[in-house]
Amino acid sequence: LLSVLMSASRGAAPNELSRAASAVHRARQDDGETRFLLFLNFELGNVQLSFAFAAFEEANWTDTPAGRLFESFCNRMSDAERGARLKLLPKVLDGPWVISASVPSKPTIISRQCPTTFCKGLDYLQASVDCSSSSLGKKLSKVVGGGQCELALFVVLEGQVEDELPERILGAASLFHTDASRVVGAG
Repeated sequence: LLSVLMSASRGAAPNELSRAASAVHRARQDDGETRFLLFLNFELGNVQLSFAFAAFEEANWTDTPAGRLFESFCNRMSDAERGARLKLLPKVLDGPWVISASVPSKPTIISRQCPTTFCKGLDYLQASVDCSSSSLGKKLSKVVGGGQCELALFVVLEGQVEDELPERILGAASLFHTDASRVVGAG
């Protein structure tokens, strides 16, 4: 995980690398970050939640089922195929019972619940998820932006055939009592 950013929404999620002030741009320019990057941007009503992950550099990872699936996901799959593979596994770590009960800890193919678009660059892939129109998206918006809980989010690619298994967590992030009402410009 390189960065997590909650900011005021500007409508459809922008191409993260085009924003000169982004943490990822700074990592590329100032810190010399050269790894392949995976972005997840969630439009959550009046705020946008963005995650930036850097690909593993383990020498043997690319020869594993998960490594081959990731390479195919990033470089050879169509957007429809990508949408059928990208899973999010939420886990409420702490919070009111009603929130824990409403957010089951089971993987969900994101694009089956929320419109998802992909933007592929030479050394990055961005998935932008519009959480404004689906019941799951609205629920996620309330949980993430409500400031009432601690939430872990795990990103997984679904293995659909034997040589893509076992699946591996690509990235994870924890959010602690994030309160969308405190984001400058979001109100």
